[in-house]
Amino acid sequence: LAYQTTPMAAMPNVVHTHKYTRATPTPPRTHTPKPCSKRRDAAVARCSNHLARSSSTTDAAAGGTSCSRDSNTRRQLVLTRLTTRRSSTGKARARRTVTTHAALGLGAAKRSLDRALAPYDGLWSRVLPMTLLFGVMSFCNCILDATKDTLVVTAFGGAEQIPWLTVWAVLPLSIVVLAVYSVASQRMFGRGLFYVSLAPFVAFFAVFTFVLYPNHASLHPHALITQLTATLPPGLTGLLAIIDNWTYTLFYAFAELWGDVVLSLLFWAYANDTTTLEDAALVYPLFGIGANIAQYVGGVLLCFVRTAVPVTATRSADAAWDIQLRILMSCVLVGSAVLCGIYEFTRKRNKADEMERVKSESRELEEKSSKPAVSLGESLGMLVRSPQIQCLTVMALAQGITANVFQVAWKGQMRDIFPLPADYS
Repeated sequence: LAYQTTPMAAMPNVVHTHKYTRATPTPPRTHTPKPCSKRRDAAVARCSNHLARSSSTTDAAAGGTSCSRDSNTRRQLVLTRLTTRRSSTGKARARRTVTTHAALGLGAAKRSLDRALAPYDGLWSRVLPMTLLFGVMSFCNCILDATKDTLVVTAFGGAEQIPWLTVWAVLPLSIVVLAVYSVASQRMFGRGLFYVSLAPFVAFFAVFTFVLYPNHASLHPHALITQLTATLPPGLTGLLAIIDNWTYTLFYAFAELWGDVVLSLLFWAYANDTTTLEDAALVYPLFGIGANIAQYVGGVLLCFVRTAVPVTATRSADAAWDIQLRILMSCVLVGSAVLCGIYEFTRKRNKADEMERVKSESRELEEKSSKPAVSLGESLGMLVRSPQIQCLTVMALAQGITANVFQVAWKGQMRDIFPLPADYS
């Protein structure tokens, strides 16, 4: 207690009472305890020292008293508990450290993933359907590639007929398809052009699966070709084989053009219509991921069909291949229906953009109608005079020649190992 001798303003920590003032008591000094680990280590050290002194004293006294022995036993028990608790605490601390490091690693990985996916915000609704569309097209292309090679290599007598098919079947049909597509693109666009380009392929594959292939033995003119082979020069053997197996020739040409027309032309034209220039650099590489997954699924399906329909004592190799062909081509037809459904879905999702594009294309058509039309020959002349197109043509020719030479050598060896269609597929 202290009597008031100074003004109240000079004593901010003094509480005024009736006759005297009471100074605010100073709070007691707080003692910060040591961490648990340090206190435990100190207790272990004290117990160890005391036990050491007690043991030396007991030995000197030749056994000591029972009280001292009991005291030493209790201290030994306390020391054991403290040591065990310290080891368990260290293990728990190590587990917490590992858990913390794992959580930090997961957090860093999640942040890195979020930063990588940040540019794709708002694009997944367009990327996923387009990736699925490209994947279905690639799946059908995988099945068609395996089927056409099996038919040609095993039925034509070897892989040496592939260059003949490329020159006398694929090239003429590709020119016809290019001319038809050029005319159709000037009269229609968008949805109509897509279905007009896709319909001939789906129709031919359906007719081949259920009409041409089951009756190929009666449709192929084997007797006529045998007579011509005896009279014509040996260098025309490949051309005669193409005529003899004309149903397989058509199938090979249509299957080869599926990758050029449907997979390349139709898809990428539609992707360019639905993707802006800024988003193309982000989403186009993702389309390739869908194509690679589809190729893997197609390979798994080929192996599954091969094992599901094996050659048995009651089923010949030709009969097994007939069943396998129908299953594979049915998958292609179902895949064609699925890609049409995906196309309609993506088209409805992009309906607003589609309407704007239709208006712009209508204006472009009106402008084109007022200008003289450019024929296919004039377009080809413009392409021939372009240095960039000339370089691309040389690259395409080099790639095509290299691929054909490799295919003839490799597929010829494959036929020697697997001569039956069911095994070759």
